[in-house]
Amino acid sequence: MGCEVQDKYSEPMVWIGIYIAIASLLFIFAMDVDLLHGFRNKRFWVPCKFFSLNVDLSSDYMDQAAKLGSLCSCAR
Repeated sequence: MGCEVQDKYSEPMVWIGIYIAIASLLFIFAMDVDLLHGFRNKRFWVPCKFFSLNVDLSSDYMDQAAKLGSLCSCAR
């Protein structure tokens, strides 16, 4: 009986993995399009037209460790 319950709860994990993989590929594609768009227009600072990280590092309520953590978590 324990194995049946285990199988029941592990079924959505496949779909969650597929969702994460597809979302990651779409984000990588959007970043690549931004990179190529920047190089094509000779803007080597790579403007974010299709993908942006939206990380706010200027707020006063966050300490330095939280700012660094939020920046590192978005860079992956």
